[in-house]
Amino acid sequence: MQIKNTAFFALTLFFASALAGCGGGGGGSSGTSGSRVSLNTLSDTVDTSTARSAARNFAGATPRAGSVTQTSNTNNAGVTQDTIAADARYGAGGELVVTVRRTDSENAAIALGNDGNSPGTVVVARDDNLISPNNNRYRGRVLGRATAGGIAFTRVFTDRLTQADTDYLVGGVWLLIPDGAASTRDLEIGAFADGPNANLTPAAYLTTDATATYRGDAHGLYLGRDTIGEFGGEFQGDVRLTATFGGTPAISGSISGFQERAIGETDFSSLADNPALTLESATIDGTSAGGFFTGNTRATATMGGAIRTFSGKWGGQFYGSQANSVGGTFGGSTSGNPDGYELNFIGAFGAYKQ
Repeated sequence: MQIKNTAFFALTLFFASALAGCGGGGGGSSGTSGSRVSLNTLSDTVDTSTARSAARNFAGATPRAGSVTQTSNTNNAGVTQDTIAADARYGAGGELVVTVRRTDSENAAIALGNDGNSPGTVVVARDDNLISPNNNRYRGRVLGRATAGGIAFTRVFTDRLTQADTDYLVGGVWLLIPDGAASTRDLEIGAFADGPNANLTPAAYLTTDATATYRGDAHGLYLGRDTIGEFGGEFQGDVRLTATFGGTPAISGSISGFQERAIGETDFSSLADNPALTLESATIDGTSAGGFFTGNTRATATMGGAIRTFSGKWGGQFYGSQANSVGGTFGGSTSGNPDGYELNFIGAFGAYKQ
């Protein structure tokens, strides 16, 4: 299905993608009438080919630690230059409040999310009963904010359901559109994942000869083009990881059971040949807080009437007092095909020790 206008792209990105494209209902929407922050603003600032190119840059970017961050803003070595601080908490009135703050390579900070002290942030939509294919529950927010030089949209989710829930993950995607954006260099797209107690000591997870398996959810968006034109949509999948903490600590896994829905569609459908994205083995950094790791992704799938090969990057780190959860980001891209077909996808994942 072709993208008819960028409003559809915005809906895909922020209403139905990146760790919130789960079955289930609930929520609603709220906004500020006449606000400069509007999904329709996208149609005046950036076209889908620019967004698709930014997604391609993201797919091959090496993530960085902290709140695990992977963006289209990279240095010459392809390493993400942004940092994100993400959190989920409950306010005095029992309302879920999420915080997302971005700092770029020039140490310029933008409050992408609403921390209760960020005037100008509009909660575009609230989803309080999202159910993943693995029957995990999430809460989601779509946030919009006019920045000093443009507009930022953030789609954030968390499985923190109550104030007492301290073992949670939070993550999502954002799109930063500077005023007058006209090229890929101007547009920034990215994903992030975080959780509590990120400052683990190595002893918390580097147990001799110990292994652990993790299972959870992965969600994201895809953008591409074929002989007909631009297309896009969202996807969700089942992530499974195995970590070996003894010897040379490493983690690997896969994302499978993909379901997708194109822009304008309401129901998810399984991909025909049941492809899997391989998350290749990544060395766990035993000297870093949280055991940060980065690695490569690869996949082979039938898309657009031919067999395509995908490649990209992934990364993450451990959370919880005993590394009982892991969160991160991933991407993949196929380009250079003789028929001009191109597909790029970006996303984030969260998984818990089994």
